[in-house]
Amino acid sequence: MITIFLLHIIDKPSLGDHCFYQQKSSAVILYIPAWKNDGKEKHTVFSILDTFYKKEPSEKPKSDMPLVLFLSELTKQGWPCQKFLKEFLLAWSRNCVLSPLYILEPNRETFETASDVVHKFALQTSRPPRIKITVKTGEIAKLKTAAIVNSANENLTLINGVVSKSILLAAGQNIQDECTEIMRQRRHKQLNSKEVVVSSGYNLKCRYVFHGSLASWGEQTLAEFVYICLREADLRRLLSISFPSLGMGNKSYPPDNVAAIMFQTVQRYDIERTMRHLQVVDFVIYEKDSIALVVSIIYDLKYIT
Repeated sequence: MITIFLLHIIDKPSLGDHCFYQQKSSAVILYIPAWKNDGKEKHTVFSILDTFYKKEPSEKPKSDMPLVLFLSELTKQGWPCQKFLKEFLLAWSRNCVLSPLYILEPNRETFETASDVVHKFALQTSRPPRIKITVKTGEIAKLKTAAIVNSANENLTLINGVVSKSILLAAGQNIQDECTEIMRQRRHKQLNSKEVVVSSGYNLKCRYVFHGSLASWGEQTLAEFVYICLREADLRRLLSISFPSLGMGNKSYPPDNVAAIMFQTVQRYDIERTMRHLQVVDFVIYEKDSIALVVSIIYDLKYIT
């Protein structure tokens, strides 16, 4: 199955949605302004696509679905295809789109121009990732790393939950005492799913523990939570951070989605970040977790390494 990008050129784009996905016809409809040689149009293309790819998963094609792009409508309306393609590819890169892209163009000269743009863009962006991702199995509380991530409850009661309990047992009572003090200073305001609070590691083999409380899958903000953890690690000048298989316990997150979101978020952060301290991200899979997550993570590794 493929998705087709259908381009429509209009003189004055109206307010509202300029790019949307029609699931039944498997098409993405993209409305862009007419070309007027002042350069503003290309930035509009990037903005529209950037907004589109930040939509909910149900509102856009699956991340691995091949996309087909026809350029003939552009050239008929006077758009330089190289200008459009550069903005199109920049939006893809910024949003870590992993879908294969096929460009169909009957005009040989236009096709060769488009191929040259894509080739040069690939050369400019195909650097080795600055963040190395590793996948490990075992108990995260036993891992030697700069920071580990803990999926706790909203009150930071560490005795609840498999990961939290293992961290508490390995770190000792001091870590619960610090978490209790954190909650007291917050006047017991519960954690939301986009917050991260940091405690010391105590008897663990790490300096810090990043605690967060995940929402249910229907309201999940997993990407935001992972992104905040990565940014916090960079802010603290840490070289490494380790994540458990988030949401796989009481929250019952689907393994395939968890793997895809976590990997794509690291990739997006690696592109967007301005700090460059973080070098290694570990994904630690507990032996009793679903084998489907292991398969998903190994499959997704090919997009990163």
